[in-house]
This record gives sequence, structure tokens and C-alpha cells, in this order.
Amino acid sequence: MRVALFGGSFDPPHHGHIAIATAAADVFDLDKVLFAPVGRQPLKPDGQPAPFADRLAMVELACRADARFAASELDAPRPDGSPNYSVETLAALSK
Repeated sequence: MRVALFGGSFDPPHHGHIAIATAAADVFDLDKVLFAPVGRQPLKPDGQPAPFADRLAMVELACRADARFAASELDAPRPDGSPNYSVETLAALSK
């Protein structure tokens, strides 16, 4: 199975996100594109994003655009409130 991880704030997800995911899925013959809203963005420490649950719900709605798309909580907020880093998310995904 060929899977891609598409992470970001998704605050909110928009047509551009869907276009990029569709193009990647088509070009790389992907079976699944996981849209993973970030729990706490390390590059925007003072940012005030919408709550994670709201961004995840918006991603779930956006993923209806293509059967290859799925929302993922893989990058959900950490219990200790620390920032999420892609390298750690990718390590968890590989397991």
C-alpha cells in the first residue's frame, strides 16, 4: 500500500490542499493520503489556531472529496503540550 502523509495546520483546509493531495495521489499512484492536522505547530509558538477537534472535523469533511483521502489523528496534541515534530510523526507512522 502506498500512503502519503499530508500534515499542516489545516486552519482551515481549503481547495488548495485538496488540489495538492489529488495531484500527488495521481502522480505517485497513492492508495491513501492521510491528512493530519498538527496538534501544536512548533514554528508558530504564539499562534492561536482553531481547536484541534474543530480542525480535525474540517479535515474529515474535506476528505470526502476523494475516497483515497482520510483524516488522521496521528499528529494530535501531545499530553504534555509539547510541539509536534514531523520526524516523530513519521517515525510513528512507520510503525
